[in-house]
Amino acid sequence: MVLNGEHSSWSKVLSGIPQGNILLPLLFLIYINDLPELCAEIDPASAIFLYADDSKIYKVIRNVSDQQKLQSVMNLVKNWSDEWLLELNTDKCKTVSYCLKDFIDTNYHMFISS
Repeated sequence: MVLNGEHSSWSKVLSGIPQGNILLPLLFLIYINDLPELCAEIDPASAIFLYADDSKIYKVIRNVSDQQKLQSVMNLVKNWSDEWLLELNTDKCKTVSYCLKDFIDTNYHMFISS
């Protein structure tokens, strides 16, 4: 890189992707393109929404079986990310529940490999 006539030194990039490339959003979408279909195979009633490098998993929970299916989708996403070496930022993972009545206590887990 050159700034005001000064050159920075070269360094090896050990991980990540270069920022600012116009093709990177498209390449990332191609990279994760199969994820929604895989989630639908586990549970067609669950949905995964993707936006840039963010994702949301959504499901209406009416009973324990629905909770188990959602956990199965979360497990699939974790296994998929491990297989493709795409680290999830679990510090940013959150659960949001909305209910009108008959609240069902939800408890989901994302197991982190060491």
